[in-house]
Amino acid sequence: MAKKVVSLKKKKRKFIGLRVFITLILILGGLFSLVYFTEIEKIKVLGESRYTDEEILQMLEIEEGMSVFDCYLKKANKTKLLPFLEDAEIKFNSLNRLSVIVTTKEVCSLIPFQDRYLALDKNGFVLGYENEIKSDVPISMGFNIKEAVIGEKINLDKAIVDVILNIYFAAKKNGLEVSEIFFIGGEADDIHIYLGDIDIDLGKADKVDLKLRTAKEVIKTLPVNSKGVLDLSNESDKYVFKNDFELKFYIEEERGFAAVDKNYVIKKISHSKFSDKLNLKNFLLNSGEIGDEVAISDENKAIIDELIRLSNENNLNLKEIDFNWKDRARPAIKIDDMTVDILDFAEMDLKILAIKEFLDAGNEPFLEAILNKNNDKYIILQEK
Repeated sequence: MAKKVVSLKKKKRKFIGLRVFITLILILGGLFSLVYFTEIEKIKVLGESRYTDEEILQMLEIEEGMSVFDCYLKKANKTKLLPFLEDAEIKFNSLNRLSVIVTTKEVCSLIPFQDRYLALDKNGFVLGYENEIKSDVPISMGFNIKEAVIGEKINLDKAIVDVILNIYFAAKKNGLEVSEIFFIGGEADDIHIYLGDIDIDLGKADKVDLKLRTAKEVIKTLPVNSKGVLDLSNESDKYVFKNDFELKFYIEEERGFAAVDKNYVIKKISHSKFSDKLNLKNFLLNSGEIGDEVAISDENKAIIDELIRLSNENNLNLKEIDFNWKDRARPAIKIDDMTVDILDFAEMDLKILAIKEFLDAGNEPFLEAILNKNNDKYIILQEK
């Protein structure tokens, strides 16, 4: 009798266990069916990104209307991130609503390349191209890059890349906005950085953080809008500030703009002009390095000086001298927004006078004009 009771108890436990198992299977099956057949109604992309919502969703291969199950499988898909994205996290807000939270990679420098800029990340990888400079990202110059592949390490000496990154993060740490990093001679042992119109000579790439902390403290003591050279290249940790940044003109060349002072010495080389000083175009491909005297003939010096003098005497805003305008092997000058083909550099006093009389008469300036000599007097005609 006792054996029969034990046998019945065992059968009862087995039956209960089977019922629990079947119930779990049914619940899981129901949940799976619910997840598998329920469609995503709303997807919201959160965070700042250069990409559109459509591009991000396409990258993750998710879209509204697809099943919750399929979207869940995509959560682990991080192998196809777009170049400028650090992460794209899929987060379910409810069964049929989810958010994609994106974070963007930090651009540490822009490097001129084929009329655009390569965006460099914190690991030295090329993120992609930028068409315009950004105020909070320094431009790195002074070297040549022959090729670049998006998503790969930049084809540049590692020592130079390390310097660029060290300067970027040290400047960020010290609250300084470095606009440009320039490598003299393309080497990592003679470096200049620019903070507005202040040229900071770092010299070698050592003690970067200390040098930028020193620069920050020195700049605090200077008058607003100061221009000059802060020399931090001295190994004795002493600094020298020279307020001698009186520019005469810029020379536009292949690598950027060489800023030249009244003694024809190059004071800085930068990607863009920092002032409204005269610009020389089609003049020199490479004017030299910072501290060098520009190799300009006495004849060209005389031409430049005369044009500056005549423009000042006649209250004309001389903005540009183009030594080979439109590849015509003859010069042009730009007064305010009017470019004038001056044919040659002879009789510049008469030519400048003609331009002044034309503007003083209230004539609407031409975008492009040409001088034509009529008897002993020059007249302004519209360039056709």
